[in-house]
Amino acid sequence: MSPFVLPHFPLTESGYKSSTNDCDPAPMSLKTIAQSSHFSSNLTGASTFNNTHLNLHHQFNLHRLDPRLQPEFLHLWSGFYYGEMAATELSVRLTEMAPDRHLQRFSAETHHEDEQWHAEVFQALVQALPGHPDMPAPPTWAQDVVQKVRNCNSYLELTVGSLVIEASAVFLLELQADFPDELGQIFRRMLLQEKGHVAFASRYLHEHFRNSDAQQRKRLKSLMLDTFRYMRDSIRPQFIELHLSPVLPLLGISVQDYQDRARMASRDVIRSILRPR
Repeated sequence: MSPFVLPHFPLTESGYKSSTNDCDPAPMSLKTIAQSSHFSSNLTGASTFNNTHLNLHHQFNLHRLDPRLQPEFLHLWSGFYYGEMAATELSVRLTEMAPDRHLQRFSAETHHEDEQWHAEVFQALVQALPGHPDMPAPPTWAQDVVQKVRNCNSYLELTVGSLVIEASAVFLLELQADFPDELGQIFRRMLLQEKGHVAFASRYLHEHFRNSDAQQRKRLKSLMLDTFRYMRDSIRPQFIELHLSPVLPLLGISVQDYQDRARMASRDVIRSILRPR
């Protein structure tokens, strides 16, 4: 089967550019995003994450916080923007490497469109901040992830990478889902989609594990652990320093809270794949 090729998003000094359009997309208002047909689309599938938010004893009521008035959110939302663009690139590679049409269709029609929409949301949020700041230059961690994605020719390895990226985003999206008005609605929809991506990847990897021989199972375990360690030891420290440290106090949690939750998420995802069902 010949690969179904979608356009790549080359990384440049000013951010990502579509290969079919050298101009950044026009800014989208939050109202436009919230009312878009993609925002109201349905996504099914059970998640490996508990739907209840982790109680971290927030220092204040998030419903009273309007992050659009807080310049510090440039750090968090620009980090999410580059993370979503890396996930968009990953969905392209998943589509190209998918071993059957069912997996190919999910990557092309659901995963890819979701990630593009998420990137548009964070671009709009950055542009809506006080002073309408420019998007910061691509961080090193994002360039590293994109390069690894482009050099990978294994659907299994790409799926593990996708799972790690999506799982890392869920807790931070849960926090932002408590924002007021249409902003909270947007983050709740985004959270549902990301949980759906995690569930889809987890189901695929669990089935692969269940149907594999002992040697293949050992390889998958090693691949998952190596990928999660790469995220923990290489990507997450950069993300915390550049994107989380300035804004976590506004969300009422500490860096240690975030690190603890990230470890819990990694543990839960690995167990959901490797345990019998």
